[in-house]
Amino acid sequence: MAAFAVIMVLIWGAVAYQVGTGREAELAGAVKQGKNLSAIVAEHFSSYAGGADRILERLRIQWTREPKRFADAVAVEKGFRKDGFVQIAVIDAGGWLAYTDLPGSKERVFLGDREHFKAHLGGGPDRLHISNPVRGRVSGKLSIQFTRRILDKSGRFAGVLVLSVSPETLVHVYEGLDLGANGLVGIRRLDNTLLLRWPDIDAARQTPSFLPD
Repeated sequence: MAAFAVIMVLIWGAVAYQVGTGREAELAGAVKQGKNLSAIVAEHFSSYAGGADRILERLRIQWTREPKRFADAVAVEKGFRKDGFVQIAVIDAGGWLAYTDLPGSKERVFLGDREHFKAHLGGGPDRLHISNPVRGRVSGKLSIQFTRRILDKSGRFAGVLVLSVSPETLVHVYEGLDLGANGLVGIRRLDNTLLLRWPDIDAARQTPSFLPD
């Protein structure tokens, strides 16, 4: 899970707090249920992240080898996966949007200040990076960025490939879980920031859980 920038999955069920003193069996059952649900959540997110990463790796090859046919490759990938992709984009080495599959303004869009761009610009291992939810400057939608570094033929930094995914797509599977009356699912990144949460209590209060820039 560390490779996908996720450190833990927490499930807090009201049943665990309602078990009285001396009811060790009920408490043990609640703890076991929590561990089982945590495993389900972790496996789902890991599987989704792995699938997103494979798409990024295929598209990265296409971009570096034959960028003129990149749009065709994007269309093929999106045709296979109809599960909430908000945008597929490329940020160039200077931080400017070089490609997006979304229609939008002809004006140049700067993304060099984004967390996911800075993470790859700084070097380090070539691996998948998962951002906190952020508001897209082209789509205007809240999304989580799955990203990979792009290198040129000389091995120099040439930009970032971005796959934007709606948070609702990732939490949809949790809706069928029995979490108890006041239970919730939370996924945190390695920096301990909250990536996803279900149910979204603040959203129910019409208060955003995340503060995208």
